[in-house]
Amino acid sequence: MLDATPLGDGWILRHEPDALPASVPGCVHTDLMAAGVIPDPFLGLGESEVAWVGRRDWTYERELTSASAQEQTDLVFDGLDTVAEISLDGRLLGKVRNMHRSYRFDVTGLSGRLSVRFVSAYAEAEAVRGRLGERPAAYAEPYQYLRKMACSFGWDWGPTLVTAGIWRPVRLEHWSTARIARVRPLVTVDEGVGVVELAVDVERTRVEAPLVLE
Repeated sequence: MLDATPLGDGWILRHEPDALPASVPGCVHTDLMAAGVIPDPFLGLGESEVAWVGRRDWTYERELTSASAQEQTDLVFDGLDTVAEISLDGRLLGKVRNMHRSYRFDVTGLSGRLSVRFVSAYAEAEAVRGRLGERPAAYAEPYQYLRKMACSFGWDWGPTLVTAGIWRPVRLEHWSTARIARVRPLVTVDEGVGVVELAVDVERTRVEAPLVLE
């Protein structure tokens, strides 16, 4: 059995020296707009007036308690935009660098200040370019060096708004014995008959626990 606790409330965005209310899911641009720090980038010269946002590091924080009667508790991020370090009570849980996937961290028995520190996408892209050298691009923004949606860096139909943030939901998942971690279906047709094969990855808290998959 799996219990999920949403973590959409109680976040702040560090905008030194201030701690601004933050919406999760969301991004730094919408939080800064809500706090009156930046103008609407879609009006007038707003796009150029907020260009500095993409060149700064940003940190989201909240208090976290993982207490549960279940055997394991995972902190699950469905989407982080993009390069970030996640810490809990000063302990590094992990580093991420892909906007297009989810991340899971074991936080069983841990509590304290949860911090998600986002590195400037420009700074990270420039660092990658320094290691790999120049790579082809359609326009003069470094979108090709990150696993981040390219239109963050502008397009012919939209402004350049290089944002960061917890862009999809966050939750705690409490579970015991085992959980289905991944399901990969393969569907084929053999002489007119449909064939479905499933590859199922199972994560366990106890290896000796007997399991039956139906």
